[in-house]
Amino acid sequence: MQNILLRSTNFKNKKHTIVIHSLIAMGLMLSASGILAEQKEAQRIIALSPHSVELLFALGAGERIIATTEHADYPKAALNIERIGGFHGLQIERIVELRPDLIVAWQGGNRAQDLDKLESLGLNVYRSETKTLFGIVDELNALAKSTGTQSKARALEVEFREAFTELAQQYQSKSSVSFFYQLWQQPLRTMASGSWINEIFETCNGQNVVDSNSGLSDYPQINLESVILEAPQAIFIPSDHGSYSQAGGLWQKWPQIPAVKQNNIFFIDGDLLHRFSLRVMDGAKEVCNKLDEVRQKSRQL
Repeated sequence: MQNILLRSTNFKNKKHTIVIHSLIAMGLMLSASGILAEQKEAQRIIALSPHSVELLFALGAGERIIATTEHADYPKAALNIERIGGFHGLQIERIVELRPDLIVAWQGGNRAQDLDKLESLGLNVYRSETKTLFGIVDELNALAKSTGTQSKARALEVEFREAFTELAQQYQSKSSVSFFYQLWQQPLRTMASGSWINEIFETCNGQNVVDSNSGLSDYPQINLESVILEAPQAIFIPSDHGSYSQAGGLWQKWPQIPAVKQNNIFFIDGDLLHRFSLRVMDGAKEVCNKLDEVRQKSRQL
């Protein structure tokens, strides 16, 4: 009887031990899966716009970008990243081959059918869509969450907001300067007061002669006569991906425009003003400096 009890006790102990080991194993598995969930940071990223490349590098995650699109040229290291398409389409097969764990798409900048196709293939697509100046930091924080770089994003956001607040305070008491922004020459296209780029000029107390409240889109085609009638004090011509292929010669025929008469036609780096990146601050400072030149000339008249 005693032997039977001993065998029974040993069996119970063994069973208890097996249960404990099983629970420990399950606990370790759950713990491991929890760690993976916490550390599920994107490691193989395809960034489908120049500005998302810039933001990822700013967050310290640039080395995780395995592919991008044409015109992604900043910082310099971005030039070494493989290209898999551009505005006119993406190389879907190559994207699949690269096995990304995150695709940062540009809603409105990438073809909708390409993005739909990528999603239908089960790929993790984040559709970026920024429409305001401070929407840039919202985008920054979204990317930081996917890459585990939240602390870096918080520091960058504070720096960005403080810089623009300081700039706005510096220029709020200065006289306003009317301007026209020549986004494109043929056909003549501009950005209206409702566009996010206009927020940069407003920071410097610039006044857009093209008002979105008149029913125009944010980037309307406009006739030359209306610009002549508005008589802007300054005309800004941005570069197109680093190229000033469209010169300002158009305006020399109209010396009655104050901007032409006072030689206030300014060429400016379009990448600094057209990309949803932190470098927009550099563009804003340049715009403010140019508007200050106009003010200085006006005082000398």
